[in-house]
Amino acid sequence: MKTKLICAWVVVLFGVNQAVAQEVLPPEISAEKEHYDSLVNSMEAGEEKARLEFANMTSSGESSSEAVTSQNEISQYPTFYKKRPRTSDEQLIELLDEVQTLKAKVVSTKQAAVSTERLPSRKTVGTKTYFNYQDGKIYEVHAGVDRVTDIELQSDETLTNAPLSGDTVRWKIGVVSSGKGVSAKTHLILKPLEDGIETNILIPTTKRVYHLRAVSGDWYMPSVAWNYPEEQAREVAEYLRKQKELEPVGLAPEELSFNYRIEGGDYSWSPLRVFDDGQKTYFQMPEEMSVTEAPVLFVIDDHDEPMLVNYRVKGAYYILDRLIERAQMRVGKKGIVTIYSSKYKRSLWERLF
Repeated sequence: MKTKLICAWVVVLFGVNQAVAQEVLPPEISAEKEHYDSLVNSMEAGEEKARLEFANMTSSGESSSEAVTSQNEISQYPTFYKKRPRTSDEQLIELLDEVQTLKAKVVSTKQAAVSTERLPSRKTVGTKTYFNYQDGKIYEVHAGVDRVTDIELQSDETLTNAPLSGDTVRWKIGVVSSGKGVSAKTHLILKPLEDGIETNILIPTTKRVYHLRAVSGDWYMPSVAWNYPEEQAREVAEYLRKQKELEPVGLAPEELSFNYRIEGGDYSWSPLRVFDDGQKTYFQMPEEMSVTEAPVLFVIDDHDEPMLVNYRVKGAYYILDRLIERAQMRVGKKGIVTIYSSKYKRSLWERLF
């Protein structure tokens, strides 16, 4: 809309300028105009005499011809000749520059809105985007032309039918698998053939149904997966029920906090999830850890130094009788996994490196 208005202004001003240029002035006014233009050109050439004469004319507010012309004739004199007039080309260039500036503002505003948009119940760890699963919810997945988006399902669920898409011509969906045995996972590979298109996708599995809204554009998600808070809460509640006599917990299972982020290498002993009940921190470890080397738990202090702490191992869980902001699990010198609480604010150096 703004572009159309400015284009209209260009046409109007161009027409006005042409009309002024074609106006036939009285001889006295025409002579005054020529004298005024001559002074301006002389000043540009650096003539001091012309500059003084021009200063006298502008300070007095009138010229010799204005003293002998009638008020009606004076009104015909173009007022924009009090300074050097701009040509129609100059005015057109200025207006075109303004159009480009406004267009750039619109584009930058749109890009800022897109870059700052964040969908609820979504977080990104590395190149993978995690959604919190809720039955019946629609998840927006961004894909890109000449790029593939990996949609990862839970390890213990498989497809009951081929994924269904509203647009099967411009969207391609492949199915692959990774891992073996209990760690096997099904992956859907999503790829759009055109930019600026969207469709809906239905993924039926043995445990749940996923509803997706797929959008193609410049920005895309390399990998997508889900967290399952309700299922995790049930697992934790079951564990706490079994450990109730040995490990009494002050809070109800539904009040558990899973606001922790796990970063580092993908080791066989890497914790599956971390949570707390407001008093203690629990680190759920993989079942395979019982036949591999177990990591040592450290808490990182305010000076970024690892500090040994007392913790207990109960089944597949490490239990620490305190809350943490940062912790590390280590095996040797190179095997390191870092756990961050949502309350911990990383420095700029940590975010970059």
